[in-house]
Amino acid sequence: MLFPLLSAGILNSVFFGVYGTALRQLPRFTQEKSSNYDSNSKRPPYSVMEIFLCGCIGGFAQVFITCPVDLIKIKMQTETGKNAKLEGRHGQHFKGSFECLRKIYNDNGIKGCYRGLGITLIRDIPSSGLYFLVYEKILSWFHPGNHHETFEFFSTVCSGGIAGMISWAAILPLDVIKSRMQADDIKKPVYSGIFDCFKKSLHSNGWGIFGRGFWVMCLRAFPVNAVSFLSYEGIMCNVCRPYA
Repeated sequence: MLFPLLSAGILNSVFFGVYGTALRQLPRFTQEKSSNYDSNSKRPPYSVMEIFLCGCIGGFAQVFITCPVDLIKIKMQTETGKNAKLEGRHGQHFKGSFECLRKIYNDNGIKGCYRGLGITLIRDIPSSGLYFLVYEKILSWFHPGNHHETFEFFSTVCSGGIAGMISWAAILPLDVIKSRMQADDIKKPVYSGIFDCFKKSLHSNGWGIFGRGFWVMCLRAFPVNAVSFLSYEGIMCNVCRPYA
């Protein structure tokens, strides 16, 4: 329980922190501001491309935490049931997440901890840009103008939850491929790469495999991302901005 709590906290801190920092640094790299920029506003009206780009930067930064965390989660999940029986084990092989991480590192080094990094980058960078873009767009429908000056519970929950659902739905096929590659045996791999995993999965299970777990994902994505944005906006409005 301790490992997922710590990893989720660090992950969200990096993700939202890098995104916010990237947005604040934009004026330094832009020669001229938007024509509708209000100098008295605490937050300029960022463009669609700027929001998407900064979201991608946040997604890139958090991948280096997401990849090993997802790998450990998948290894722990596949240590029970069919895989454990095939290897002659009973119950879990690892006593906990930290032991799993230590064994992966001892057996395969830092490279082993980042197994599936390529597909994780492909999955997380564009989806993170989409995530923030959808959130900002929906929030602007609730509050036209500078919608970050006030903190509204209902609009934040709806915008964050829907943004999470859409961004995850967009990359669910990539997540299936990533999970299969990370669950693969590193010593005797079934998949030689991303395309090989896609081809073999399609051949074995059909197109339906790439949408497996869609409704469960939606049920999880809405509340998790609603709470994430509630925390982010609550801290920004009530803690950070009064001292800006």
